Amino acid sequence: MSISTTRIAPALESRAGPLAELAVIDTDGWEGPAAQRLLSYVRAHIVCPQVAAAGLRGPVADQAEATGWAVAWEAMARPSIRIAILGPALLLLVFAVVQAGLWFFARSLALAAAQEGVAAPRAYDAPGDAGVARAWSFLDRSAGDSLQAATVSTAGSTATTLRVEVRGRALSILPGVPGLPVSQAARAPVERFTVGGGP
Repeated sequence: MSISTTRIAPALESRAGPLAELAVIDTDGWEGPAAQRLLSYVRAHIVCPQVAAAGLRGPVADQAEATGWAVAWEAMARPSIRIAILGPALLLLVFAVVQAGLWFFARSLALAAAQEGVAAPRAYDAPGDAGVARAWSFLDRSAGDSLQAATVSTAGSTATTLRVEVRGRALSILPGVPGLPVSQAARAPVERFTVGGGP
């Protein structure tokens, strides 16, 4: 469904306004003008300001906006939970979902960096710090501000198995509050020559 950019009715600023629009939508459906007004309002006055206030940009901002928008849409489409979540509660819900989306994104970055880290030094006679360097290279290219205070470690590696762990914190949309912790690790066997019949 496309969202129009028509001017938002001032009546939507109050709690009763969205409830009145939802009552009309229950009769007319989500393709009518009431739905367009309400969806435009939620996007412009609830979801987008939260993403902007967090200072998000680029793909991270797009992902956070899409996640918050999906939650808001789901909440509005269920009459049984509208009363409980409209207004400040809806804002809090969108805020929490955006933060959760940032945590999942940071977690996926940490896992990808750890997997990159175990890929490099598996080759025969690779330098011992190749895994850490490769993981940092991935983070420098891809993480931006999405994974903060990152560390890369090969603790737990053995002569036959390489382990790379990436830790950090997800970006927080609350100023002054640290993001949720993230920790991901990857393991892989080290390639080596063996004598026939040997381990």
